[in-house]
Amino acid sequence: MRRLAMISGLLAVICLTPPAMCQQNRTWWAAGEFGEGEFKLHSDQVDSKRDPAFAMGFVAGHRLGNRTRAGLHVNGWLLETFDINDPMVGQSLTNVMGVMDAFPFQEWNRFFVRGGLGLSIYADNRNTGAGGKGLAWEAGAGYEIPLSEQIFLAPTVAYSQGYLNDVHSRVGPATGRRFSVAEFKIAVVYHFGLRRE
Repeated sequence: MRRLAMISGLLAVICLTPPAMCQQNRTWWAAGEFGEGEFKLHSDQVDSKRDPAFAMGFVAGHRLGNRTRAGLHVNGWLLETFDINDPMVGQSLTNVMGVMDAFPFQEWNRFFVRGGLGLSIYADNRNTGAGGKGLAWEAGAGYEIPLSEQIFLAPTVAYSQGYLNDVHSRVGPATGRRFSVAEFKIAVVYHFGLRRE
């Protein structure tokens, strides 16, 4: 219920913000983001449930024109906190992706959709766990709300999916390993560099 109220409040702010205010016409952009993801890791042998995970990331890149921008997105999900005093604790997944954002609407020129492709790296320090890596993709959307001429607040939603290499551990094989995560994040976006006309 609290999450629904938060999303409703953000949508109200978006709808009440004039679309022509504060064009993001700088040549470079960077953002830090955090939020919550619903993470699922499964294989041919095990089908697990979705677990909540803390999500955070960083993205930066260059505008290619008025309607597109490209960048590098490094983000991840913490499933279990790591402990330097206990090497058998800790679980996380990190994505490193090239992303492309498109701004499809002239009137709502701060709404963007995102697609990305890259590498996933899974770390699992537990006794029964096994790390891995593989190909992953993401798709999402967001809306940049101006706080100043160069700083924006952007609520975003995204879905990521990827594959991890097979493992054969002492607890048995794990083949066809894959993950999926749906997430809601808030990003603080900074536009800088020369202005585009």
